[in-house]
Amino acid sequence: MLSRDVLPGAYEDACRLEIEALKPGNVHVFADGHRMSAAQFLESARVSSPPLTDPALPVGRRMLEAVRATRQAVGTNTNLGIILLCAPLIRAAEMDGTIACEITPNPSPQGGGGPGYPFDNRQSSTNLHGSATPKSPSPLWGGVRGGGAPRGTAFWSTTSDSSPEIRNLRENLRAVLDAIDLDDTGAVFEAIVAASPGGLGSTDGSDVREAPKVTLVEAMREAAGRDLIARQYANGFDDIFELGVPALQASLERGETGMWPTIAVYMAFLTSFPDSHVTRKHGSEIAQKVLEEAQAVRAALDAATDEVERVTLLSDFDRDLKVRGINPGTSADLTVACLLVHILLHQLAQSGG
Repeated sequence: MLSRDVLPGAYEDACRLEIEALKPGNVHVFADGHRMSAAQFLESARVSSPPLTDPALPVGRRMLEAVRATRQAVGTNTNLGIILLCAPLIRAAEMDGTIACEITPNPSPQGGGGPGYPFDNRQSSTNLHGSATPKSPSPLWGGVRGGGAPRGTAFWSTTSDSSPEIRNLRENLRAVLDAIDLDDTGAVFEAIVAASPGGLGSTDGSDVREAPKVTLVEAMREAAGRDLIARQYANGFDDIFELGVPALQASLERGETGMWPTIAVYMAFLTSFPDSHVTRKHGSEIAQKVLEEAQAVRAALDAATDEVERVTLLSDFDRDLKVRGINPGTSADLTVACLLVHILLHQLAQSGG
């Protein structure tokens, strides 16, 4: 099992890695967007970490307190999806059956930049939207296909899909989801209302503004057809473990470092499913169009051999989506969950587990 001493660092680093990657349409350190800033997301990670990793709180209460802490700190909904995905994963990592390990504490003021990690927030002031083509590599880019100086090599390491750590974590996660009761569900419903996410509220059988009549997993099953985060509760986080984590590992096997493994995860979700947040805000036709645009960008990224060209492709797509007010936020939330899984498995492997 993992203790509270190590889980906050894992969670905050997952959030930081996600915000420090150039994810088209989403908020990141290279360009803010949608009236939100990268600093708000980093602060949200910092303040939501204590309740999410508090072993004295039931999992539903952890989510509620994390949302409250976020609203008090930044005054907007930056991380409801992240909280909904990461809380069960954190609880699963606490349970017997996973192997205890040690994660190096992170000395950075914003929770980043510790030894063995690929990014340092204090070097992340580059704004790619200031010019049509980035003039010089950012230290956040890392290396790709032999280009650039590899950063964070000790952090980015592959893990077998059949490793005992993955099996244990998935088994524990299923137990966590099965154990969520009506009290937990009521706390989560309250968290959803407090976060006030656009378009959420009711399904055929559940309304988050009312006392729950079914458990959270049952309510999520009702919404799974229209919401990818709900789908994770319904399928045991299969898309995290069977799409996102393998996409990250495939990136590593190609020799990519820096922000590129994170981008690989984000683009895997953005090109595989219409983003739920985009669907809620703009409708299914726009969400499908964004998916097809992302597929074209991904193909161009795969064909590009020059790193500046790849960054330009991402930056142009990022600018275009933000001009249209399109934020694929669900894809970003799923990316954080995959990064959290990877960090936990990496640390387990380092400890000899």
